[in-house]
Amino acid sequence: MSAVGRSDSPAPHPWWSPREAPQSPRAERLADDFLARCRGEGPANCVNRCPLEVDARGYVQLTAQGRFADALQLVREKLPFPGILGYVCAHPCELHCKRIDEDGAVRIRDIKRFLA
Repeated sequence: MSAVGRSDSPAPHPWWSPREAPQSPRAERLADDFLARCRGEGPANCVNRCPLEVDARGYVQLTAQGRFADALQLVREKLPFPGILGYVCAHPCELHCKRIDEDGAVRIRDIKRFLA
């Protein structure tokens, strides 16, 4: 315990450990649905619109598969501080997401925050 009465380690996530994918049929269906809709040949709109050219499609797909450490590593190839950018980024990637007209843009910035 620190001087202010809190533990130095962060509290566990209320739903699942950030190192594990949720093990529910619904979560698996959502991940499969995402992967089916966001795959594509050629460059993704989200990557083209990012001023830092972060591979958003790549890290979102890895996150959907439950590969959080790999996804964070991919983000960190371009961003040394993904947690900060998860809050200050203007997220042009979401404005140009191919899925925006179907069921809404992928919440790329929120996924970056989760990974960080």
